[in-house]
Amino acid sequence: MMSLLFAALFICAPAAGLLSTPASAEPASVADPVTEADYIAAGWPADYAAKLAELKKQHPSWTFEMLDVTGMSDGKYTWDYILKMECDDNPKRNLVGSGDAYVVLRDFRDANLYDSGWYKASKYTVSYFMDSRNFLDEEQIFQFADLGWSESVTVDMVKTVLRGTFMENACLDDIYSDMTYADFFMYSGRETGANPVYLAVLVRSEQGTAGTSALIGGTIGDRLWYYYSNGLTGTENGKLINAPTSGWTEEALKKYNGYYNYFNIGASGTGYFQIYRGGAEEAMKGSPEFAEAWGGTPAWNTRWKAILGGALRATSKYVNDYQNTFYLQKFNVDPRSSRNFWGQYMQSIFGSQGRAASMYKSYKEGGVLDMPYRFLIPVYSGMPESPSKYPDGTELADPRPVTSANVESYEFLDLGRVKSFRAKSGISSEKISWRCLAAKTGEAIPLGQIDLSGWSSAVIEYSVAEKYDSFAGNKPSYLALTSDSGTPAEDDGSASLLARGRLADGTAGGFLFRRNMTLDLKDVSFSGEVYLTGSLAEGQQYVIHNIVLIKKQGYEAATAPETETSADTAAAESGTAAPETSEAEGSSPTGGCSSSLALPAAAAFAAAAAATSKAATGHRRRRKK
Repeated sequence: MMSLLFAALFICAPAAGLLSTPASAEPASVADPVTEADYIAAGWPADYAAKLAELKKQHPSWTFEMLDVTGMSDGKYTWDYILKMECDDNPKRNLVGSGDAYVVLRDFRDANLYDSGWYKASKYTVSYFMDSRNFLDEEQIFQFADLGWSESVTVDMVKTVLRGTFMENACLDDIYSDMTYADFFMYSGRETGANPVYLAVLVRSEQGTAGTSALIGGTIGDRLWYYYSNGLTGTENGKLINAPTSGWTEEALKKYNGYYNYFNIGASGTGYFQIYRGGAEEAMKGSPEFAEAWGGTPAWNTRWKAILGGALRATSKYVNDYQNTFYLQKFNVDPRSSRNFWGQYMQSIFGSQGRAASMYKSYKEGGVLDMPYRFLIPVYSGMPESPSKYPDGTELADPRPVTSANVESYEFLDLGRVKSFRAKSGISSEKISWRCLAAKTGEAIPLGQIDLSGWSSAVIEYSVAEKYDSFAGNKPSYLALTSDSGTPAEDDGSASLLARGRLADGTAGGFLFRRNMTLDLKDVSFSGEVYLTGSLAEGQQYVIHNIVLIKKQGYEAATAPETETSADTAAAESGTAAPETSEAEGSSPTGGCSSSLALPAAAAFAAAAAATSKAATGHRRRRKK
């Protein structure tokens, strides 16, 4: 669903299809390596050699070619340089979903929503998915499979990809109304020089199994008018719409009806209004090289034109520009490509992984896994000593000691100013911190000056180890807010104990499994320095992911003693929220909040806390009578 803007540049060639395919990098080679020693002798790093030798043993016809990214760029494209370009050059380059399962993958420094409601991925997340060593298994090796035309592909393999989708056994339209989607993907692949399975995988990935997008329904204009006329400037059913408030008429928007865009080419922007309109504009431009054969118009005004035209565009713009694997379409790092980094087909961090799984399944179920496939595997200088690990939350811990000297640098987001959150029933405002911290018994973490009388509850999102025992030695485990750094969380009788809650036992997933603990603050009138402390089994550790302060509607805050109020506390309560969305590419949060609340987080936690010549001349088919 997350496609970048395509320029309409085409290179036509003779032969079987319309397009030529790029030559691969020539690696240092030992003729057809087989053993681990052979791969090492061919120049592969040891941690690649063992896995490739195992795959070669299982599938002797497979060949693996090294893409020496750093060497091909004369030393410029090192691991650190690539990671910087993928993470810091553009926040929309790598995105993760907003669901709770993806919170651990997010860059907590950026609370902006991008495109249709996605968040920027953290550098730890990008590092894991960019590290090719993590995907050298029988299925995920297809992230590196050459996507050019292959005579080994059959229509049954394409049907496997389409199984369970709106395209299964379905036919197209117009002059191709007697041809199924599977047959037409085969035809389009041969004409454009692309692997038909690849084309089918792309469309399935972009349109899903139901195929309900207005971009393939011929109703783009109706959808845009609905968004605009109803003033959907925010979200609808959890989806970011971001419709403009002026500048459009019903006629101007409904002109987009009758166009199709199966590959979501040009469908990008912040919110569905921009995404659909961008895709519609691209469909109207269509395929100029086919205009004469198509009766004078290049537009994708039928389903088959959208698929053939989109396949040609995807092949010329990607496969023939050294992005001829799923991996290279996600991470455009081959130095020979005309547009490194910014020309990436996928924004979703899972993009190449999901497409590889679909291709593998098609080949496996088609009984053709042992065909002579060619895999192009990127290797970089300066890679981590061991494969990058999948984020589990612990890497988010701030390594700096929490002291009065740096606590003021902690950022603060007031979700009470975010429209999508404000609409949630029962909540008038909320504050959420932006740090993650691992701690253990006896550590008191200063949260700064907070007037707790202004809040009805505190929600703490935390996690513990898988085998954590919350009642080890018949002693319960707690997290607490205290007014004294020396007050133990278990001290029932201390006046410094403001609020506390019981930790739960560990469970499968360990630190990946997050829980919410709610502390009641309705009767807490304290204003001053607040600390978070914990009491748990010896040698155990807890991870704090978020602390959220919530104010219930209709709740009258307790009155704090005059001696406890201060200018610092008042300033903390009037901080400026980071923007909900980013209109300009490359923008970042304002970070203009001024508070000393000292722990992690993410705006998505709010919901959890609250509940694409030859082909041209062949298109003059007569309609069926």
